[in-house]
This record gives sequence, C-alpha cells and structure tokens, in this order.
Amino acid sequence: TTSTMAEPSPGAAALLPPLTPASWPSPPAVHPSSSPSENEARRLLRRYPIPSRMRYSYGTAGFRYDASLLPAAMVRVGMFAAVRSASLGGEEVGIMITASHNPVQDNGMKLADPDGGMLSSDWEGSAVNLANASDPDAALGTIKELCRVFAWMGPFDPSSSSAPRGTTEGNRRRRMVVHIGRDTRPSSPALSALAVRAARSLGASVIDHGVVTTPQLHHAVMHSNPHRLP
Repeated sequence: TTSTMAEPSPGAAALLPPLTPASWPSPPAVHPSSSPSENEARRLLRRYPIPSRMRYSYGTAGFRYDASLLPAAMVRVGMFAAVRSASLGGEEVGIMITASHNPVQDNGMKLADPDGGMLSSDWEGSAVNLANASDPDAALGTIKELCRVFAWMGPFDPSSSSAPRGTTEGNRRRRMVVHIGRDTRPSSPALSALAVRAARSLGASVIDHGVVTTPQLHHAVMHSNPHRLP
C-alpha cells in the first residue's frame, strides 16, 4: 500500500488577511507650532463654556462623561497638556480620547506623561482646576498661575515671543509638544479637533495620531522622549 502524508495545517499567520498598503496605519498628522494667540484661546473658551451646574473630576479613567458635556473640558485639557509639556522643558505628552467600555454616547480623555505613564498625581489637581475654571478670564488666569509655578511668565506674555535665545528662562518661549489619539466613537473626531486647536492656541506643536488604542498612544509618547526609555 502507498502511504499518504496529510497536508500540513495552515499556521495562524496563514489565516490572517494579507496586510495591504490600505490597511497600514496612517502616519500621524503633524500640526507645527505657531505663535501663541490669547485671542484664539479666549474664543475657544467663550465658544465652549462649562455646562450649567457641571463639575468635572479626574480619576483613574481621566475625565469621563456623556460626550455632550465634554467640549468645554476638551478645550481646557488641550491647553493644560501644552502647559504640562512646557513645565517639563518641552518633553512630549499625550491626550487619549476614549471612554473604554462605556456606552457609545459617553467619551473621555486621559493625559499621558513623557514616560508613557499616566499624568503625575501631583498635576491632577491642576488639571481639575483648569477644567472647572468658570469663564475665559478664570481659565487664562489659572494657566498663568500654573506657569509661574515653574518660573515661566506664560505663553501670552509679550516677552515670551520676543525674547531672544539666551534670555532668562522665565520669559523665553517654551517648546510644547502634544500627541493626540482617539477611539472610534462618533464624538471622538470633534473632540480631537478641539484638543488640537486648544493646544495650538498656546503655541504647542500637535501630533495627531488619529484612531489608535490607548497603549499605542502611550507607546508613541514614550518613544518620542528617548531618554525616558528603560
């Protein structure tokens, strides 16, 4: 009798669809820094006021609410992320727009520090204070106070844009870079666009990764700060 050999079963890789150029991740959209604009910051803060009787809180999941309540927080978080980057000497930070397993009508945002971890707990209170600033004057005042903590006059101080290199650290313009990622919720693109505008109003560069997972966003932030790699 003639023996027959069984056909080898396909491996797991053979069961996956082929990787085509159309399925590759798109490169991030880079929005270069521009001159800080207090007028643009005020315009955003006026256009997206905090909903009546709303008080935002920041927990392990970041800010997480019904998406209709989030535009005001998103504007303020975009500005906060720019300041956080400046406070660290221009190290790159991130914002992830997601509500994980919450209902589709919800959304939220988490902040990532340069090491790819969560926002330092020392800064969570400042994020909450800015998110709940009652009006544009209060929000911009909170930003200026936060900048003074790390001896900076702030992005809107006239000397920050005109001071040449080599001048005092307090009035020199700071490097700020913010990475942004989002999930596939219907509300995520609009919230992401607000974060981009808000961070850029302070003069930050923004790297928009589009649709990514939370670990991918944290990974991108960490690898953008090579000295933070283990």
